Amino acid sequence: MVSTGQPQAAATPDLAVSTTAESEAPAPKISWVWHLLNFSPALLLVWFVSRFSVKIPVLDEWWLSYVFHAVRLGTATFNDFFAQHNEHRLFFPRLIWTSLAFATGWNIKAELALNVLLVVIVFAIVYQIALRQAQRIGSALFNLANLSSSLFIFSLTQYETWLLGVMGAVLLVHASVAFAIGVCFIQRLHPWTRFVLAAVFCFVASFSMMQGLASWIALLPCITLLPKESRSGRKLYLWCFLFASSVVIYFCHFRFSPGRDILRFLHHPLQAGGFFVALMGNSFCQSDAIVSGPIALVTGAAILLGLGAYVTMLRGESKEIIAPWLSLALFGFFYAAMVT
Repeated sequence: MVSTGQPQAAATPDLAVSTTAESEAPAPKISWVWHLLNFSPALLLVWFVSRFSVKIPVLDEWWLSYVFHAVRLGTATFNDFFAQHNEHRLFFPRLIWTSLAFATGWNIKAELALNVLLVVIVFAIVYQIALRQAQRIGSALFNLANLSSSLFIFSLTQYETWLLGVMGAVLLVHASVAFAIGVCFIQRLHPWTRFVLAAVFCFVASFSMMQGLASWIALLPCITLLPKESRSGRKLYLWCFLFASSVVIYFCHFRFSPGRDILRFLHHPLQAGGFFVALMGNSFCQSDAIVSGPIALVTGAAILLGLGAYVTMLRGESKEIIAPWLSLALFGFFYAAMVT
């Protein structure tokens, strides 16, 4: 028989809940086998990347050479890092890629290792939130939910994400959003410290990809739960100001790619809606497979229905329980909508 014990501490911040609430509900006894099983897709991903990755740049990674060349010659400017790449401002990814390139001789495996670390951080934060909430309210589906999340996050069908260093921009955005949500619930930190850290992570997300701008809106449920001072709504007003400032900075001298119709979804609503649903279920679908479209649509529809059912189940729960999951869901929706 498998022995059981207390849940192991995760490597992510201690997402706190009230001492009173924790004392009312005993911590669920979770077998170490479940912890290992929940993280096993991550171990498989580590093996996959180490086995199939290459050291040299491939495909879309070569465009970075002009940045490295400018840095080598000492002619690099702020604009070399802040300049648009399609509709994205990859400021922070460019800084990271440049640092890694000069430290490793542009060994792409270093970028891929960082990408794996980022996605592990995302799951670890989600796992820690779920673990803390299970200690508070209990959950019969705790292990199943976490294993499902792990399978989605570390899905090997998205092999292009794991084998291209430039996909680190996408993962940096998601990791920043996860960190922003996580710090909002570290009660040992002062509320303003949590606010500032969340804003910093959202700023990093905003200037890593265009979709990162949605992080400011997605974090609103968490920001509204931060303890308030005598001036009600002060943090919320400041948060909206920071969001607006980020948008203004982002779109300074901004140009959409030639021929891009940002209102195309209005002319083809059914096509756009189908793409949105398929994008939600794309984690288990290969882009070059014939059956990918139908599978993605079915999977995406199932995810949306499951999310609706989950929201219905949580209607009677406290805002502290709902807020982190609502922020994650909102960011997923906004991200998919902006890609659509």
